[in-house]
Amino acid sequence: MTAPALLEILDALRAGVDPRTGETFTRTESCLREPVVRRALNQLIRSIAKPEPAASAEIPEKVIQSACTALRELGYSPCVTQLAKIFIGSRSIADRSLKGLLAYNKYRGCYTRQQIHNQLMEFHRQYPEVLLEFPEKHQRTVHEPWLEVDFFRTKEFDQMDEAKEAELKAAVRALGLRKQDDRIPAYMAQARLNYPRAYEPWGRDEQALLIEAMCYTNSLDRLAPLFGRTARSVERMGQRLIFESKGG
Repeated sequence: MTAPALLEILDALRAGVDPRTGETFTRTESCLREPVVRRALNQLIRSIAKPEPAASAEIPEKVIQSACTALRELGYSPCVTQLAKIFIGSRSIADRSLKGLLAYNKYRGCYTRQQIHNQLMEFHRQYPEVLLEFPEKHQRTVHEPWLEVDFFRTKEFDQMDEAKEAELKAAVRALGLRKQDDRIPAYMAQARLNYPRAYEPWGRDEQALLIEAMCYTNSLDRLAPLFGRTARSVERMGQRLIFESKGG
């Protein structure tokens, strides 16, 4: 018997109708109006009518692309398992910098890890150069003590007016790009649709501009668009510059 056919029978019983004849049961000859029976019928109907859980999550490709970009800027080669852990906010993640990603814990309670994994596998099959299936062997981990710098985590200040912002933006634009768009892999070109300077090495001139900008604001929401990079990229470079300026 199919689920729709069974539901039709249960709905008839819940309405006090004999599904075989279409006749209505009288109160005296039927137990269908007893509270315990009606609760059991309602529960059974809900369990049968409950839709099947989605085979995969529905995470926008833009979010996956952005998370992969942020992971590469942290020195990782993003893979399906790692990104699934980040989206679900897994407690097994030891690197605190990963917990600072916008994608961290973003879909806990929305989807199961298996649903997220299924969608990420579909994304991997479409863009294998962006998201690996398995982690690279012997991936090097680097100790970065400047990540402890809390400049961007203290109380926000913003004294940058529109004129200064326009001046700095023009100076950043004048730096140009060493990695030209026609000579970079597809995943880099895709990232630059949202972050024009993604994967561009931080040169001394751009670092100097960042130091100047940080004198006016510690708001990553303003600094990231100004430099055409992800907030995480700007934050890490800013932390490093502050750390090194103190003789670290």
